[in-house]
Amino acid sequence: MKDCATQENINVFAVDDSEVICSLLKITLEKSGLHLTLSRNLGDAKQIVQSTQFDLIIVDYMLSIEDNGLQLVEFLKETINAATPVLMLSAEIDEPIKQRAKQLGVKAWMKKPFSPDSITELSQRLLANQNIKRPTKPN
Repeated sequence: MKDCATQENINVFAVDDSEVICSLLKITLEKSGLHLTLSRNLGDAKQIVQSTQFDLIIVDYMLSIEDNGLQLVEFLKETINAATPVLMLSAEIDEPIKQRAKQLGVKAWMKKPFSPDSITELSQRLLANQNIKRPTKPN
């Protein structure tokens, strides 16, 4: 029997250089019935978004000293994920960066640290805005 996420085909892509954040996202989002693909760096993320369609992309702003999430958001415009909503994560809230992110099409911004409930709720809201039916939690 297929799991709930596979039946619904709701695919989320998350990019964060932190193993802890990746683990938290995996546990939290898969528990809510979503299929999650993870990447820990910009190079791998660019390859993945060129070949796989996602329903939601979650990306950390500060991926490394050289790379940031806005670089991926700019790159998305040239891929099959050009219309996919993006949720940006960041430990810091810098208004000029948030404004730039908004100009590039980032739909939401969440400050780290975040609770599992808050990331789940915001992800559900972004998916609902696309009229994507979210799987129900298994009992």
